[in-house]
Formats: sequence, structure tokens, C-alpha cells
Amino acid sequence: MARLVFAFGAAAVSVFGLAGPAEGVGGYSYGGAASRSAAGAVVATVTPYDLEHVRSGHVAAWVGVGGPGLGPGGIDEWIQVGVNGFAGTSTGTVYVEIKRGAFYRYAPLAVGVARGERHRIAVLESSSRSGWWRASVDGVSASPPVFLPGSHGRWPAQIVAESWTQRSADCNAFAFGFADVAVRYTQARSLTSLVRPVMFAEDGIRFSRSGTDFTARRRCP
Repeated sequence: MARLVFAFGAAAVSVFGLAGPAEGVGGYSYGGAASRSAAGAVVATVTPYDLEHVRSGHVAAWVGVGGPGLGPGGIDEWIQVGVNGFAGTSTGTVYVEIKRGAFYRYAPLAVGVARGERHRIAVLESSSRSGWWRASVDGVSASPPVFLPGSHGRWPAQIVAESWTQRSADCNAFAFGFADVAVRYTQARSLTSLVRPVMFAEDGIRFSRSGTDFTARRRCP
């Protein structure tokens, strides 16, 4: 069992490439689900089942809100918390990531996350301060509150698996589970099941649903 260390660094260097890929260069692939209405919270129990076949870059499973170009004036804004795995390792890292325009933070919270290890992760908007968000892991606050302008009542909840490769020819195999997925819609007071989500997947990622549980998987030749 990985030991969680809730420290949020004052500065960090991104481990993710944020620019689009050039010819012959790798890039991001996604599979996931999003709520059809704006949400103030998203919660899931994330379990890595296969992190041993990451050949290039990283893979991740996360919950969050926001995205590229969704902030005021088209700036990038998001907050996400999840588990990622990197090429050359067989265990994962619990992390939180926040982006607001030029501001960016990536904070590892726990290393050595083993295959089959479960963590209850959440992104939550404050009930008393609209637009202020924080991350939570296993019921413990995992980030300071962060203000994301224009976010209240606008962004859907997301549960996402992603892969980033350094070269277009590379392929990362992985498997993640998202169990007991729940959301709190903007005007609601309590969590509820993610009903009729918008599902998406690309580049060989398979994202499937069974009740309140979801599975993300990718196989490589």
C-alpha cells in the first residue's frame, strides 16, 4: 500500500506535454465519460490493473473538471486528481494537477501504488464559495482551495483515462477501473450516480460501463 504524503509544492515542472504533437511525434489519447450537466463534484474509486506495459511517456486515470480553452477569454483551466504510471516502472503515483492560465502545478501525493490498490479520489467545489475547488484522496484534502474563474455552473464532471507517448509509433497498454462513480450537479446538495454520461474513446482505448462502474483498457500489438 502506497503511503500518501499530502504536500503541495510551491513550484513544479510539468511531466505532461501540453502542446499538440508534430509529425512523427507522439501525443495524447483519451477515453472517458462526462456528465451532461454542469457539476460541482465528481468522485470515483480508481484502481490500476496494468501499469507494467507503458512503453513511452505515461498513462493516467483521473477525475476532474475543466480543460483547454475553458477559462475566461479562452485560457486553459482545470483541476484533476488521479493515478498515473510512467514508462520503466510497474507501480503508480497518486497526483493532483491544477492549471489556470499561466499558473500550473503538478504534485505527486503518493508513490509505489501497486496493481489492484484502490483510492477514493474526488474533485469538489466549495459549497460556500462558488468557483473554489479542491482535490481529495481517501477522504483527506489533497490540495489547497484554488479559484478557477468562470467555472461555477459551467463545467461537466469528467472521468478520464489518458496515454501520452513521445513518438507516434509508440503504444502504451494499460487498464484502470473507476468504481462507484458519483457526481454532485451544480444545483444539487448531494452526490448521485452519473446518469447517461457522454462516452468517448480514441486510438484503441476501450472505455466501458457497468452500472456505476467504468473500465478503461488499451492493448498493444
